[in-house]
Amino acid sequence: DVTVESRKYEPVTEEDIRAELMVGSVNGAGDYDLEIRVSKRSGKEFEIIPTSKRTERVYFDTVKERTFELTPQLLGEVQVPEGYYADTVRLLPKTVRVYGAVTELNRISQIAAQIDVSEPLTETTEFPELPILCMNEFGDILGMYLTIEDGTAVSATIPVWKQANLQTGVEFRQAHVNYLNHPLPYKITPASVRAALPESSIPADRFSVGAVSFQELSPGANRFTFSVGEQTDIHYFGNVTQFAVEVDMSGMAEVSFTLPGTGISAVAGEDAPAAAAAFGNVARVRVVGPEAVVKELSPESLSGEVAITAETPAGSSVQPVTVRVARDDCWIFGAYETTVVLTEE
Repeated sequence: DVTVESRKYEPVTEEDIRAELMVGSVNGAGDYDLEIRVSKRSGKEFEIIPTSKRTERVYFDTVKERTFELTPQLLGEVQVPEGYYADTVRLLPKTVRVYGAVTELNRISQIAAQIDVSEPLTETTEFPELPILCMNEFGDILGMYLTIEDGTAVSATIPVWKQANLQTGVEFRQAHVNYLNHPLPYKITPASVRAALPESSIPADRFSVGAVSFQELSPGANRFTFSVGEQTDIHYFGNVTQFAVEVDMSGMAEVSFTLPGTGISAVAGEDAPAAAAAFGNVARVRVVGPEAVVKELSPESLSGEVAITAETPAGSSVQPVTVRVARDDCWIFGAYETTVVLTEE
């Protein structure tokens, strides 16, 4: 408080008085007893009466920035129609940068984005430009001496999905013509699940839990595991953590050949250098197919292609080679490489 004396009736307000801390002695973080200097700011006729308190203890802190993970704070309870499911809140961005005194930054327990969900949700809903709150461990809001990065606009999405009973299936990739309409026999555990997913993603037939390439299939029982954590935009009910897939390849056989370099051709990209390419042999190429068919195959049944691009170095290098077999009911198991020698033309 400041006491003033005036010989004429003239209202004096805080706008007429200036109080300043003399900070000339401050040279780093810590506590300082600083002189308070009070003076007139306006031209009004009054005198300032000195007070006993002439100093103020002030703590000067270091200003830093820190990145915090955002957490959603729901105002209300999420309500969806029967037969639907509200998935986890998705925040964007997931983190924010906060500037301020180190002492205040250390008090932050969480940065919350407030989401008003007082109205029922009938579909996936986005909440733009959410209020952001700095909070301590007791849930008290902190604001003094803290600044959230300018331009930070936080939005949230709450996915609302339809529940459905799904028959599980698997997708076969790089399938040869003979198997497009005659898929290989397989079994999946679990064979069916109850899940929630976007209504447009509910399949008419089976729900694919993963993909198996023909390059991964050899004679006998082929087993694959697909984790639920690898999938997005779906929620499984019950204790479903993974899917076990077994592809039955009984009745199939395997043979190995060496693909000669003369059986490999170059596929030049748009920026490929003008160069002649020579290729090395590819040993132990494994071919899988019906037992009666693979017996009739020979090294001449194989061919290969190597992609030549601007990044392919001159001289000798090792490059991936795509190997093919001249049968619609057989395929190549595994991946292969060959030596490539590029000579400028």
